[in-house]
Amino acid sequence: MGRLKSLIGLQKGYKNYCDPDAFHTGHGLVNFMLNGKVDIDDAIDKMVEAGVGACQIEFCGWTAESGSTGRNWDTESKRVPYKRLAERCRQSKIWLFVSAYNGNGHIAKWGHDGTPPTHAQLDTVVDIIKANGPEGILLQPVGELQAEPGYYMEKKMRRECSNFRLVWNEHSRPTSKPAGYWAFAYHPNSMGSSVPRDAIANTDTGSIIAEMSHGGTKSQRYRVDKVVEWAGRMKAQGTRAYIYGFWHQDVDPNALEGLSRVWRHE
Repeated sequence: MGRLKSLIGLQKGYKNYCDPDAFHTGHGLVNFMLNGKVDIDDAIDKMVEAGVGACQIEFCGWTAESGSTGRNWDTESKRVPYKRLAERCRQSKIWLFVSAYNGNGHIAKWGHDGTPPTHAQLDTVVDIIKANGPEGILLQPVGELQAEPGYYMEKKMRRECSNFRLVWNEHSRPTSKPAGYWAFAYHPNSMGSSVPRDAIANTDTGSIIAEMSHGGTKSQRYRVDKVVEWAGRMKAQGTRAYIYGFWHQDVDPNALEGLSRVWRHE
């Protein structure tokens, strides 16, 4: 990727954002980055050190605490940590990939009873994201768009956030994007799944996470060799590769080691 690292105070960062249209890697504590307990500086420093080009988050994460299950629809509580995270990513010139709402929020699983957020709670998400601006943000209004209130959220953000780089992800595996969108994300079911070259490939399915993890479960760390194999294949076809950090409140050192090897051509 050829980006030089510089120090911003004691913080690590790049001189410039990587080209978002070209191959780069992504990672993040998707469900925990906005819970107010994660050391944001430490997480971003480690991603920068590994050459990761984008930090990814779920604004409305699956879990409220590490190891627990369920949903956290207290969207107002994310206002301060989101501002802090967006500022830090901008300082370090690392893209922030924001999935504003996960479209399966109406489904009962992982301890969640299936009660979706209200329109007012989703309006708060939009307000917070808009208030912090589009610089350095890759904005996926809805991941796995499939039902209400996801359709409400997608339409609202398409209308009110048209100055952002918008990412499309209907039913997890779209093969193209509608007019007005910058990119589309694709969630492969397995390491061997065919992925469109121009997609953002994201390991946001339970099956591929289990396949790439120690012990074959979503609660374990990724395997370095599996990350190298899959991300290396994505790189070879010119596809952006994101490793979805589902369960833990700290960045996965194995995921970062694997991504670093791919970035550094090791």
